[in-house]
Amino acid sequence: VEPETSMTELREILRSHRISGTPVVSNGQLVGIISIEDFINWQAEGSVEASVGERMTRQVKTVYEDEPLVHVVSRLERHGFGRFPIIERSSSKLVGVITEGDIFRRPLLPKR
Repeated sequence: VEPETSMTELREILRSHRISGTPVVSNGQLVGIISIEDFINWQAEGSVEASVGERMTRQVKTVYEDEPLVHVVSRLERHGFGRFPIIERSSSKLVGVITEGDIFRRPLLPKR
């Protein structure tokens, strides 16, 4: 999503894609992350319409696309996050997201 996306639009995006959070991108660059928790907090405050950019977390922990999976798992455990945006090392461009679910669905060792 983009910073200009409304929180109401965000609800539909999270629901329709069955996700609990998403990176916030401007011109291909990661500028934040927004989660279902952020949405719930916004609703609980009874706030008027807001943009994702007003509610997102700006200090985002990321992983690089060439980072070993074992390091990603360690960082997920250490930080207690459910997901990390994946960025290119050279350009910091967002290239994907990895979640705990992605890791647990993927075999860590090749079958023999």
